[in-house]
Amino acid sequence: MDKKDINTADNRITQSDTQQTLSGSRTGIWKLIAQKDGKTEMIFDDVMSDMMGFDRSAPSQDNISRLTENIADEDRERFKKYIDNLINVGSDEIIYKWNHPTKGMRYIRCGGWKKSEENGTAVIRGYHQDITDIMKQ
Repeated sequence: MDKKDINTADNRITQSDTQQTLSGSRTGIWKLIAQKDGKTEMIFDDVMSDMMGFDRSAPSQDNISRLTENIADEDRERFKKYIDNLINVGSDEIIYKWNHPTKGMRYIRCGGWKKSEENGTAVIRGYHQDITDIMKQ
């Protein structure tokens, strides 16, 4: 196909392209809101909810406990340090084992960065990617 035959609208990455790419690569997006008083809320996109086997209709205030309760015992301390780094340093990445409710043990790559902190509230955004197939090669 000649370059002049390409419609310029097709040369842009759309929200649909982004969602299809994330879904196809088993990558979900999350946002963590950590308040100074210790209250936290973690919001998942649909890809992450589905990938982790979570009910999409559950309250977002329950998401952090649903996520952390299935982390493999040997990775819990590293995960806590990862969260501390996100809050105090501003960014980090981790690979950890997570027990999926129906698929069993999975390998998860997780990265995030602190977007902002205002009045003692940190807003952290990140991704979760199921890399089990890669780790088993």
